[in-house]
Amino acid sequence: MHLPDLPKKRKHDEADITPDVAEWFLQNYPDDVAIEVKVKGNKTKPHQDLALDQVKQGKFKYKLPDMGRRNPFDIVVLKKAKAFVVTCDGLSCTAVGKHGETFNFTL
Repeated sequence: MHLPDLPKKRKHDEADITPDVAEWFLQNYPDDVAIEVKVKGNKTKPHQDLALDQVKQGKFKYKLPDMGRRNPFDIVVLKKAKAFVVTCDGLSCTAVGKHGETFNFTL
């Protein structure tokens, strides 16, 4: 007798969950932010920490690469934004701010 396969648990990766995290901040957080999204167990890379630290210091600028894509604009400059690393485990997320603010939220 062959039993049917059990449904596979959907694994959320960063690409899947990032739009939901962005939407949560857009709807629920009052300040401008720079966010690095991680799935539980993943760590930030040195260049990501450097960029988030620059946001914290009010000195972040970034030229969006022009590679034949339709970009909304060319450059982003953040002077008064807050920087967060958001780690999600399923739909439960923890935001850890470079400026000291930490909170949990659910997508």
